[in-house]
This record gives sequence, structure tokens and C-alpha cells, in this order.
Amino acid sequence: MVVVHKETTKEIMKILLDMDGILLNRGDTDNSEEEIIYFKRMAECCSGDLCLPVIISLRNGKMKDSIQKTAADEGIPVISFTQECVDAVVITYQVQKTSESNFHLSAKEHVFDIKTPWARKRVKNTDVSRKTDQNEIESIEELRYLSNFSFDVLVCYLLIGAKEE
Repeated sequence: MVVVHKETTKEIMKILLDMDGILLNRGDTDNSEEEIIYFKRMAECCSGDLCLPVIISLRNGKMKDSIQKTAADEGIPVISFTQECVDAVVITYQVQKTSESNFHLSAKEHVFDIKTPWARKRVKNTDVSRKTDQNEIESIEELRYLSNFSFDVLVCYLLIGAKEE
């Protein structure tokens, strides 16, 4: 068993990943720290670069309160792909302070056609309390048949398109 922490260098990580059958465990973490925040912190420590995490919503994961809260608190975009549809949605959450102790969560949906992911079709405000939605894809593999782009290129195009106002 190997424990990976922020002092683990890129070279050591590469050696560990090349070894077969090795189990890497989380180290250097606070139990209350969200998984995505831990991953971002470790990626930045290992690479020395800033990272922009992205949440890919599968099976309506974007509807979970914990996902919405983490995405809003950390400024992480959520990407959603629906089954049998050529649209992709990049959701950006915002926390708005309504009073001294109350907050309101709002979201914008940036809608794209995955055949031309650099060209946003529309932007709309959405109700974050809505708990039902169209069926999302269950696996990244499902995109292979819907898009002409590799997954990483598709995500980059969507993020760039959502950022442009």
C-alpha cells in the first residue's frame, strides 16, 4: 500500500503508476474535504500548474445538492450530456447572499450542439431546486457515437464557449 500526499513528486508518481497491482491511497487529507477539492489540490501539487476541475454529470448527478454546493463554492463548471440528444450543457453555479445569514443558489445553463461545441446556442437561468431532468448519459463511452471530437477536446471547446459572454 502506498499513500500519496502533496510532497509526492511527479517522478515518484510516474514510477508508482508504472508499477502493476499497486494500490494508491489518499493521504494528507482532512476527512471533511470534498473528493474533487482533494483531487484539485493534489493535481496542482504534482504538476506545479493551476488546474480547472470540471464535473461531468452522469445519471442526473448535477441534481444532487452536494454537487451543486461544491460547484458553486469552488466555481467548478458542470457539464451534462443527454442521451439521444446532440446538446451539451455547461452549468455554472453562483451563490448569492440574500441577507446576513441567508444564501441563494442560482445557475446558468450554457447550451451547445456537440457537433459545433465552440458555438453556444443559448444561455438561460435555471431553477436549481428542480430535481428531475432528461436522462443523462451513463458513461463517457456514449459520447463516442455522438461527437466527432475526442472527449478532452470536446470539454475544452465547451468550457471556452461557456466562458465567452
